[in-house]
Amino acid sequence: MRLFLFFSVWLLLSCASKASSPYVDANEPEQLSTEQLKKLEARAVNHDAKAAFHLYTYYLFAEDGMAKAMYWLRVAANDGYPQAEYNLGAFLKQSSSSRDQKEAEVWLAKAAKDGVTTPTK
Repeated sequence: MRLFLFFSVWLLLSCASKASSPYVDANEPEQLSTEQLKKLEARAVNHDAKAAFHLYTYYLFAEDGMAKAMYWLRVAANDGYPQAEYNLGAFLKQSSSSRDQKEAEVWLAKAAKDGVTTPTK
């Protein structure tokens, strides 16, 4: 779990450097308005993987948001966002379930194919 949280914090900090992002201000994800969340969700359900990934980072640090964070992480990964593929693989890799371990390998291989092999750039 520590490894997952490390990846997530790194990811949030790396998003903070992208001030020109049209999605959210990753410096203060807890400050998103209801309208901003609705706009992101509308983009995410229309296969905007970057929007789904931003929802993941937002909910990751929201109180009681872990289930929603994991939902949006999986959406972003399924829509081909390489960092989401890696994060999902890293998260599943920590599970004791052999099913999760096998799924983790699939996501990590996909992320590697898409150019992401570590949590840092």
